[in-house]
Amino acid sequence: MIREKWLHAVLGVAVALFVAAPAAAQEAEAAAGHDEEMMQKWAEYATPGEAHQRLAKLAGDWDYTMKWWMSPDAQPEESSGTMSASMTMDGRYLIENWDGTAMGQPFKGQGITGYDNFNQEYVSTWIDNMGTGMMTSTGQYDAAQDALVTIGTFDDVMTGEKDKTMRGVQKILDDNTVHFEAYVPGPDGQEFKTMEIHATRKQ
Repeated sequence: MIREKWLHAVLGVAVALFVAAPAAAQEAEAAAGHDEEMMQKWAEYATPGEAHQRLAKLAGDWDYTMKWWMSPDAQPEESSGTMSASMTMDGRYLIENWDGTAMGQPFKGQGITGYDNFNQEYVSTWIDNMGTGMMTSTGQYDAAQDALVTIGTFDDVMTGEKDKTMRGVQKILDDNTVHFEAYVPGPDGQEFKTMEIHATRKQ
């Protein structure tokens, strides 16, 4: 009697293991497939693509001239300087360092631009020695204009306006020439050109 109960117990355990083994294998296979899918998504997110190659075209040393307008009816101020740019993080981000003058004062600025594969948009930040704030911008390449068009926000300390918008239009005219224009709302709410930068690659 005891021997029969022992055999039944052993057989019960064996049957349970026999039934559970395929289910456990399926769960392990599903988990492995999920992990592989997650790794594939992460690889796609982290891999530089065509948008990053466009940024890489701006790497190098440049001379620039700049004009800016304080209001729609103002005469433009003019200045010039140099810009040095390089790709960092294995081709994922462009860092630009600008050095020149503005309003008769030494001017230094730094921009970092990347392309976010997840959100599918360009993202940039800008800081300079003319203030203590930071401007952030996002945008897309516009094939119709053959230009990178971005919208940024900044605080206008002259008027006290927060989160003022600026539209930027950057065109790579050729391997050695880049043109940038910036537009902001005027007193009447209508957009006007507030800045123009023309850069040529140093030979």
